[in-house]
Amino acid sequence: MTEDEALEEALLEELALLHDELGVPPRTIDMGKHGRFSPALYSDIFGSWKKSLEKAGVEGEPRRPPDDVEPNLDAVREWDTDATGETTAENDLLDSHKDTEETERKDAEEKFDEHQLLILAAAERVEGVPTPESLRIRGHSANAVIDEYGTWENALASVGIELPEKMRAVREEKRRRGRRDEEKLLDEVRKYRNIHGKAPTEKDVKETDWMSPVGEYMEVFGAVWSAVDTLREGEDEEEKEPSEDELVSELKRYYLRNGEVPTRQDVRNSTTLSELSSYIDNFGDVRSAVEAAGLAERAE
Repeated sequence: MTEDEALEEALLEELALLHDELGVPPRTIDMGKHGRFSPALYSDIFGSWKKSLEKAGVEGEPRRPPDDVEPNLDAVREWDTDATGETTAENDLLDSHKDTEETERKDAEEKFDEHQLLILAAAERVEGVPTPESLRIRGHSANAVIDEYGTWENALASVGIELPEKMRAVREEKRRRGRRDEEKLLDEVRKYRNIHGKAPTEKDVKETDWMSPVGEYMEVFGAVWSAVDTLREGEDEEEKEPSEDELVSELKRYYLRNGEVPTRQDVRNSTTLSELSSYIDNFGDVRSAVEAAGLAERAE
């Protein structure tokens, strides 16, 4: 039997013993209070506390032991020692493993930045995949981590942690819902502006019955003015100036539909042609644009 196998066997025997003493599947807190080994060691060796229980043959969900059982474990449990009183080989293996853990911890500190180390520490505490709340309850800023890596998923991936499929599905649905909420609020801002000729203020939102509560704007955008800016930026991107090729195609389509070449006044009045300023910026005047479209002769 290798040293690793001997340590695994000792861990599982201790877990099974604690289960027998408590009469229920033990929790991590029970191992910490009454057991011989650190609960974190089980997650390190077997992957999680749940997998450790399964490996030890303990069935059922961990739960609190009966009140009349736990006090009986307050007596000091006798750890195995040999005839000389020295620690057994199992404890020596544990000490060796702790030395390895310490080496790995030092290596991690050199390999990972401070944000990644916070994530790794949180993962060890929760014995699984940590959430931003796992950092916040310890007084750390999850926002700083997200700002550094873009998303919480990216931050987890940087230390080799993947979101469980169910959690990924939940977060994706939350993102989709967030996008729907954002579009709804932007549509409201657009509608208000079309009706009143100006963008709404926070006061306007409060006083307009058909607009969502200010709290929703705060939750999605941080402020009403931020929603207005987001809409404006999106529209600026949509309103890019047409290229020369696009303007030439417009003129050709106009000619095919109407049977005549558009004049300067036609460009002003038409709803299917770009702004007159676009033709002037690209060609200098409408006639030059008509010539570029090969329609000059038809204009005669």
